[in-house]
Amino acid sequence: MKCFTGYKRLKKEDLHNALCIIKAVMPMQIAVQAKEEFRTILSSETVLWGYFANSNLLGLSGYFVSGEQLWLSWTAVDRHCQGRGIGLALLNWVLENVDKEKYKEIQVTTYDHSDFHRAIAFYLKSGFHIYAVVPSYLSDGSSILYMKRGVW
Repeated sequence: MKCFTGYKRLKKEDLHNALCIIKAVMPMQIAVQAKEEFRTILSSETVLWGYFANSNLLGLSGYFVSGEQLWLSWTAVDRHCQGRGIGLALLNWVLENVDKEKYKEIQVTTYDHSDFHRAIAFYLKSGFHIYAVVPSYLSDGSSILYMKRGVW
């Protein structure tokens, strides 16, 4: 079997490994939500991309459209590969593959939870800014943060 390195759209057979990454880096409440969404994600409007090295999934990210809004979806990088530029490469890949004429900005949600502090820093460094906060969103009392940036 030929080893693959690079980006590719995730397929059904990739979703188990994607969920394993999410479970390892996100709180259980979010991992359960991912598992529920992944049951129908490939038949929905969500587009998920993976970054692979030697055919191993190292990270994922994607987008979906809700009304007139473009949203970043399920961005996660294997814990052992974080800090190597994979998240930024995935974000850039997503931004290169969206309709920039139709969408001028992209939004994302994250959480004010210790498991997400690196994600918050990543999004801020990548040009996102917080525009809304919903307190006590998760069962542990963590807030949900709404962030956005241009798609340029």
